[in-house]
Amino acid sequence: MNKDTLIKELTDFRDNLKEYHETCIKMWQAKINYTDNIIQTLSEDREKPQREKLTEDFGRLEKYFRKLGLSMQAESYGRIYSIFDESLGSTIFNNPAKGEGLPLAIQMATKAIGIAKSLDKIESSKINRTIPNLFISYNFSLENKTVTKKVTDFIKGFDVSIILGSEVDNKSISEKVKEKIDNADLVIVIMTKDEQDSSGNWSPSKWIIEEASYALAKGKEIIRLLEAGNNTDGRIFGDKEYIPFKREDLGDAFIKLAEILNKKIK
Repeated sequence: MNKDTLIKELTDFRDNLKEYHETCIKMWQAKINYTDNIIQTLSEDREKPQREKLTEDFGRLEKYFRKLGLSMQAESYGRIYSIFDESLGSTIFNNPAKGEGLPLAIQMATKAIGIAKSLDKIESSKINRTIPNLFISYNFSLENKTVTKKVTDFIKGFDVSIILGSEVDNKSISEKVKEKIDNADLVIVIMTKDEQDSSGNWSPSKWIIEEASYALAKGKEIIRLLEAGNNTDGRIFGDKEYIPFKREDLGDAFIKLAEILNKKIK
C-alpha cells in the first residue's frame, strides 16, 4: 500500500483501538458494580465484534509495524509479553496485562502513524518491498572480472534484488550511483587490489572508497570484502570489521558472507 493509505489504515486502527479500550473500561466498571446485564450486552454488541475486527486488521498491519521499526513487546513484573496479543486477547476480566497492554497498543499505533508520516520517498518505497535491494560496489576492470563475477554470482543465490554501479562511469561517484545507494537496504563492497603506490602498497580504487564512504555517510549497512594484501590503513574503513578473501580461494569468504546475509535478509 502507498504512504497515504498506510497512514489512513494505521489511523483507523488506532481510533478503533481507542473505542475498544472504552468498551473494555465500561465492562470493567460494570463488573465492579455487579451489573452483569450490562456486561453481557456490551460483550455481544460491542466487545466481541470490535476485538475480532481489530485482530483481523492487526494481522494485515503487523508487517508494517515491524517494517517501521516497532518491537511491539513490553515487560511487566519481569515477564516480556506481546502488546497486541494481550490487548486483543479474549480474556477480559482478571487479566492485568490486557488493562496495561491496551494503552500501550494505542501509544504504539500513534507512534507508527508519526513514523509513517515522516517517511521520505525512498523510505516509503521500502515499506512495500518484498525482498531487499542490495547494492554491490566493485571495480569493473578486466583484471577483477573473474573474482567479482564469482562473488556476484554467489550473492545471486540469495533472495535479494541486486543493484550494480555503472561500468562506464567509474572514475568518481555519480549522482546516478548515489541514487542507487540511497535506494539500497544493504551495501556490499568488494575491495580488490586496484592501485599500487610508490612503496608497493596496494589499495582499492579511489572511487570504490568513495562509494563505500558515501554509503557509510548515508547510514547504510555495509559488508566489506577485502582482498588479502590490500592496505586500508588511515582510510575511513581501516579499523572496521571486514571479510578477508583471496581471489584464488573464496571458500572461507563465502562461508562468512553467507552467515552474514542469512542474518540480514529476512
